[in-house]
Amino acid sequence: MGVPGHVTGVPGLDRAQQLHKIGNGAMPQQAYVAYEHIFNLMKEAV
Repeated sequence: MGVPGHVTGVPGLDRAQQLHKIGNGAMPQQAYVAYEHIFNLMKEAV
């Protein structure tokens, strides 16, 4: 997930509970690629 121990390091949570806590949040790597793509599009538009 890119963030070691963030959800999987919480004692007492089974896999289903871990996935529920994560929800639809973007992983840091996905967010980085998305912002990089948007910034590149903005540079091309100028």
